[in-house]
Amino acid sequence: MDVKRTFADQAEQTIRDGAIGFGEIASLHISAAPGHPYEFVPADHPLVRVLADVAAKFNVPIDLHMDPADGEIPIPPRFEDENNPSILPSTISSLRRLLKHNPDAKIVWAHGGFDLLGSMSPAIIGKLMDEYLNLYVSLRVVGGRAPVHNKLLAFGDIVPEWIDLLNRHSDRFVIGSDSFFVSPNLKGSGPGIRFAQRNVPKLRATSHFLSLLPPSVARKIARDNAVRVYGLK
Repeated sequence: MDVKRTFADQAEQTIRDGAIGFGEIASLHISAAPGHPYEFVPADHPLVRVLADVAAKFNVPIDLHMDPADGEIPIPPRFEDENNPSILPSTISSLRRLLKHNPDAKIVWAHGGFDLLGSMSPAIIGKLMDEYLNLYVSLRVVGGRAPVHNKLLAFGDIVPEWIDLLNRHSDRFVIGSDSFFVSPNLKGSGPGIRFAQRNVPKLRATSHFLSLLPPSVARKIARDNAVRVYGLK
């Protein structure tokens, strides 16, 4: 109990010091490149539940990186290395428990449209959004050549399943570019530098994606929802 109380006190102080939310925190984060860490903690870990209670108390969101696994699954061959385990733990069930734990805690599931494992589909997102009104999703839009599953764009157009979902829950999506910004003086070739080099094509893809949406939906996803969810001014 002392650990939970100390953790809650620190989280509350973080908000009082000016933070507008918590995150991006990781539940399951697979290693996708050398130097890119593997991390796992269940989405409903006791301290994450404490954080959800603090987030609800102060009406701020939690940004959650959780690569989706509906049951234990083998690591895809292209991610087989010394950083990732051979079997990935289940994550969808623990996300459900987190969402149910405190319905007033806004959970923003990161990187919709950029699914490394194949389970973050419009169907599962829609089902969870239908069941849990406190689930939000930030979208990471990538071009057509990105080797990921459940992309938003295919051959320059929005995938129909995504169109249906975005229209149905237009109040609960935001743009999350997942961009890295590094000093031009930084040398080397680490993950941060490599990811920063992708910013321009990613932003172009995002702009194109928004241009394909109905104007009222695009305005919500590009601006209005983020202002509301994150309490922006």
